Parts: sequence; C-alpha cells; structure tokens
Amino acid sequence: MGIWTHNSCKITYQTYTKKNKKTGKVYTTGRTSGTGTPFQNIANRDRNHHMNKAGFGKARFDKSSKNKDAIRGREQLLIEKYGGAQSKGGTSGNKINGISD
Repeated sequence: MGIWTHNSCKITYQTYTKKNKKTGKVYTTGRTSGTGTPFQNIANRDRNHHMNKAGFGKARFDKSSKNKDAIRGREQLLIEKYGGAQSKGGTSGNKINGISD
C-alpha cells in the first residue's frame, strides 16, 4: 500500500471488520469508500453504522484498493471466512452476501 495523503482527490474502497464485544461474532462489509485516507473513510462509515447498537465494536481496517470490484470480491471472501451470509444459512453477522448469485 502506498502513502496516503489527506488531500488525496481519488476515491478508494475499503473492507473492514466489526466484532461483537460479547459474542465475538464478526460482521464484515466492504462497502465504504471516499477521498480521505482508508482509515478516515472507515471512521466516517463507522460513525453511524447500523451494527453499533447491536453491540459491535469499532470497525477495523482490512484492505484498501482503487478497484471497486476487488473490494466487493474481498468483502465476499470475508463473509465466507466468518461463516457465510445468514440469508444462505450462514453464521456470520452479515445478513446477505456482498456479491449476488
């Protein structure tokens, strides 16, 4: 990963994980992006994340890319790694897959 500057004008895409503080269940998603640093983009997404009220902790950086499709694929790999989407009978904190059938 290269050096990221605050005044970067290019959009980048990130994946991150969130872990439930009590159960240890991991919730993953890769749908954040922005023109800040990867960590700023994740913090902005995490500020009002819908899983915060369900006991999930701070979003943790996973990967960053300039390629949106690469991040969508990474998100799917993470969902599968942590048990699969609930809509497919999986056990991850994610209700649906990042990539549709």
